[in-house]
Amino acid sequence: MNATNARTTLLAQHDQIRRQLEVCTGLAKLHRSGQAVGVRMDAALAELREQLARHNQVETTIIGNLLHGPAAWGSLLVDRMLEEHVVEHVVFWEYLSGTYDEIVVGSTISSRSSRPTWPPRSGRSSAR
Repeated sequence: MNATNARTTLLAQHDQIRRQLEVCTGLAKLHRSGQAVGVRMDAALAELREQLARHNQVETTIIGNLLHGPAAWGSLLVDRMLEEHVVEHVVFWEYLSGTYDEIVVGSTISSRSSRPTWPPRSGRSSAR
Protein backbone atom coordinates (compact mmCIF):
# COMPACT_ATOMS: atom_id res chain seq x y z
CA MET A 1 0.00 0.00 0.00
CA ASN A 2 1.39 3.38 -0.93
CA ALA A 3 1.32 6.43 1.37
CA THR A 4 -1.69 8.01 -0.35
CA ASN A 5 -3.80 4.86 -0.02
CA ALA A 6 -2.65 4.42 3.57
CA ARG A 7 -3.68 7.96 4.42
CA THR A 8 -7.08 7.49 2.77
CA THR A 9 -7.67 4.22 4.64
CA LEU A 10 -6.64 5.60 8.02
CA LEU A 11 -8.60 8.83 7.66
CA ALA A 12 -11.70 6.86 6.68
CA GLN A 13 -11.31 4.77 9.82
CA HIS A 14 -10.81 7.93 11.90
CA ASP A 15 -14.04 9.35 10.49
CA GLN A 16 -15.89 6.11 11.24
CA ILE A 17 -14.61 6.11 14.83
CA ARG A 18 -15.50 9.78 15.21
CA ARG A 19 -19.06 9.09 14.03
CA GLN A 20 -19.37 6.22 16.52
CA LEU A 21 -18.09 8.48 19.30
CA GLU A 22 -20.84 10.92 18.39
CA VAL A 23 -23.40 8.12 18.66
CA CYS A 24 -22.07 7.20 22.12
CA THR A 25 -22.02 10.84 23.22
CA GLY A 26 -25.60 11.31 22.06
CA LEU A 27 -26.75 8.21 23.91
CA ALA A 28 -24.93 9.34 27.06
CA LYS A 29 -26.74 12.68 26.89
CA LEU A 30 -30.07 10.88 26.50
CA HIS A 31 -29.22 8.78 29.54
CA ARG A 32 -28.44 11.92 31.51
CA SER A 33 -31.86 13.31 30.59
CA GLY A 34 -33.52 10.21 32.06
CA GLN A 35 -34.10 8.11 28.98
CA ALA A 36 -33.39 4.37 29.13
CA VAL A 37 -30.61 3.75 26.63
CA GLY A 38 -28.66 0.98 28.35
CA VAL A 39 -29.02 -1.70 25.68
CA ARG A 40 -28.33 0.73 22.83
CA MET A 41 -25.36 2.22 24.70
CA ASP A 42 -23.89 -1.21 25.37
CA ALA A 43 -24.15 -2.02 21.66
CA ALA A 44 -22.71 1.37 20.65
CA LEU A 45 -19.77 0.99 23.04
CA ALA A 46 -19.11 -2.55 21.81
CA GLU A 47 -19.09 -1.27 18.22
CA LEU A 48 -16.76 1.59 19.15
CA ARG A 49 -14.37 -0.77 20.91
CA GLU A 50 -14.39 -3.11 17.89
CA GLN A 51 -13.73 -0.24 15.49
CA LEU A 52 -10.92 1.06 17.67
CA ALA A 53 -9.26 -2.36 17.99
CA ARG A 54 -9.50 -2.95 14.24
CA HIS A 55 -8.13 0.53 13.50
CA ASN A 56 -5.22 0.15 15.90
CA GLN A 57 -4.18 -3.12 14.29
CA VAL A 58 -4.51 -1.80 10.73
CA GLU A 59 -2.82 1.49 11.53
CA THR A 60 0.16 -0.12 13.23
CA THR A 61 0.63 -2.53 10.33
CA ILE A 62 0.29 0.13 7.63
CA ILE A 63 2.58 2.64 9.28
CA GLY A 64 5.15 -0.01 10.10
CA ASN A 65 5.21 -1.17 6.49
CA LEU A 66 5.51 2.38 5.16
CA LEU A 67 8.32 3.39 7.49
CA HIS A 68 10.47 0.28 7.27
CA GLY A 69 13.07 0.83 4.65
CA PRO A 70 16.52 -0.29 3.66
CA ALA A 71 18.23 2.19 5.97
CA ALA A 72 18.97 1.19 9.55
CA TRP A 73 17.22 4.32 10.78
CA GLY A 74 13.95 2.96 9.38
CA SER A 75 13.68 0.38 12.15
CA LEU A 76 14.58 2.93 14.81
CA LEU A 77 11.99 5.34 13.44
CA VAL A 78 9.30 2.67 13.43
CA ASP A 79 10.15 1.57 16.96
CA ARG A 80 10.00 5.14 18.26
CA MET A 81 6.80 5.94 16.41
CA LEU A 82 5.10 2.79 17.66
CA GLU A 83 6.20 3.50 21.21
CA GLU A 84 4.58 6.94 21.12
CA HIS A 85 1.57 5.89 19.10
CA VAL A 86 0.75 2.87 21.23
CA VAL A 87 0.52 5.18 24.24
CA GLU A 88 -2.24 7.09 22.45
CA HIS A 89 -4.04 3.82 21.77
CA VAL A 90 -3.72 2.73 25.41
CA VAL A 91 -5.09 6.02 26.71
CA PHE A 92 -8.09 5.86 24.41
CA TRP A 93 -8.70 2.20 25.18
CA GLU A 94 -8.64 2.93 28.93
CA TYR A 95 -11.14 5.70 28.25
CA LEU A 96 -13.55 3.09 26.88
CA SER A 97 -12.78 0.03 28.99
CA GLY A 98 -15.09 0.68 31.91
CA THR A 99 -18.53 -0.68 32.57
CA TYR A 100 -21.65 1.09 31.34
CA ASP A 101 -21.96 2.87 34.69
CA GLU A 102 -18.31 3.92 34.72
CA ILE A 103 -18.43 5.24 31.18
CA VAL A 104 -21.89 6.81 31.03
CA VAL A 105 -23.04 7.39 34.60
CA GLY A 106 -19.50 8.25 35.70
CA SER A 107 -19.55 10.73 32.81
CA THR A 108 -16.46 9.55 30.95
CA ILE A 109 -18.27 10.11 27.66
CA SER A 110 -21.18 12.38 28.48
CA SER A 111 -19.02 15.06 30.09
CA ARG A 112 -16.69 15.24 27.12
CA SER A 113 -17.23 17.81 24.44
CA SER A 114 -19.62 16.86 21.69
CA ARG A 115 -16.68 17.05 19.27
CA PRO A 116 -14.04 14.58 20.43
CA THR A 117 -10.48 15.51 19.55
CA TRP A 118 -9.59 11.89 18.86
CA PRO A 119 -9.25 10.49 16.31
CA PRO A 120 -7.37 13.31 14.63
CA ARG A 121 -9.17 15.42 12.07
CA SER A 122 -8.14 15.22 8.42
CA GLY A 123 -5.85 18.23 8.80
CA ARG A 124 -3.47 16.27 10.97
CA SER A 125 -0.94 13.82 9.72
CA SER A 126 -2.29 10.40 8.86
CA ALA A 127 0.73 8.85 10.56
CA ARG A 128 -0.66 9.74 13.96
